[in-house]
Amino acid sequence: MNITMQLEQSSAKPMYLQIYRYIAEEVRTGRIVPGDKMPSKRALAAHLGVSLSTVEAAYNALSQEGFIEAKQRSGFYVLPVEQLAPVPSETDIIQPEKEENQALWNPFSLADVDTAVFPYATWAKLLKDVVYNRPELLQRGSRQGDRELTCALREFLHGYRGIVCRPEQIIIGAGIPYLLSMLNDLLPSGCIAFENPGYLTSAGAFEMAGREVLPIPVDENGLCIDKLPSAGLCAVYVTPSHQFPLGFTMPYYRRSRLLAHASRQGFYLIEDDYDSEFRYASRPIGAMQGMAPERVVYIGTFSRTIAPSIRVAYMVLPPELSNLWAGSRYQTACSVSRFEQQALAEFLRGGHYVRHLRRVGLVYRNRAKRLTELLKEFPGVRIQGEQAGLHFVLMHERLTEKELIAKAGIQGIALKGIGDYSFPGTVSPQGVVLGFGGIRDDEIGSALDRLRKAWQI
Repeated sequence: MNITMQLEQSSAKPMYLQIYRYIAEEVRTGRIVPGDKMPSKRALAAHLGVSLSTVEAAYNALSQEGFIEAKQRSGFYVLPVEQLAPVPSETDIIQPEKEENQALWNPFSLADVDTAVFPYATWAKLLKDVVYNRPELLQRGSRQGDRELTCALREFLHGYRGIVCRPEQIIIGAGIPYLLSMLNDLLPSGCIAFENPGYLTSAGAFEMAGREVLPIPVDENGLCIDKLPSAGLCAVYVTPSHQFPLGFTMPYYRRSRLLAHASRQGFYLIEDDYDSEFRYASRPIGAMQGMAPERVVYIGTFSRTIAPSIRVAYMVLPPELSNLWAGSRYQTACSVSRFEQQALAEFLRGGHYVRHLRRVGLVYRNRAKRLTELLKEFPGVRIQGEQAGLHFVLMHERLTEKELIAKAGIQGIALKGIGDYSFPGTVSPQGVVLGFGGIRDDEIGSALDRLRKAWQI
């Protein structure tokens, strides 16, 4: 079941209440019918871009009012119409407790980047040029994305990541979840396997589209191929360049084996090239797509390298899926502004993006080195995944993941654990995930002082 509501971010009405009232009205009017299975709380949270506790509050209110019921080990289901209660007023609904980390300082957020190194002058000039000199961009463009951008992106990806494709195989969209919803319609029947721990937002996008997802454990070399089912797969979602969140790089022999297995079994690989642009101990390694262009769907985004607010993601389809997409009836216009597409195309063509990567990569390299060197002085601490990307994992020989998070919270620091990126009911390594893209250099000392005090080091 798809919940297609739009949250009003600027509304004074709490988001959990917006979700509750939308679903209640859908059930009351019969647009959601009795017996329908609701999306899992984690999947709906990922789809709407809200916290898990927000969805939990909405589902609790719906359950208390008789709109849905929970079935053990199965999920939430819509109750028959005759059991429905009138939609209560807002004052009748129990207010949820505030999220535990809502008021805490979050210097190690995985979502932030360094805004000080954003190429303000260059970006402003390029955007101004296309706005004032390209009035035709006010018209609807290609559903695939503007040709200038797909061509510029193909050139960059080929030279920088070893991608083998034609511009026609590249689809532009506003964020990876949006592109995955399109991909879901192109993939054959079957379930999709995901790394565990892994990128649950993407798993949630497929779950919201009605696709079954399977968690597969990872080791220090990436996804454990031997744990994949022998049949029933249509795709496997992997982050080989910098496994999220554990930070390992999948070596060549494991990539080759996975590609051979995909070819024999007839499923696709979805390669999320997460954080591949930043490597601090070696040059960026080539993408897996270049090893088997006919078997790999390659996806990437500019959110980490330029800014999260630039909602430009891209997907490179294998020829078979590209031909299927070209012949489909999917006529919705590209979800990215044409002005932004053209500015980004020139940003790529003019060499500005490569220069920006070099500049920001040096900033992040130095920051990662400073942070990890200071953290490694903490007794009992072990760091992994610091050689690439914008985050690393910290483990402690004495403190559990929950203890690390709770003690940091007492000192006003919000942390995320590996468990936050693991499928429910599964076992993962114990540790916290520390992002360093957004922390200012003058904040590092204060943040680490709080952690030292929290963990009594």
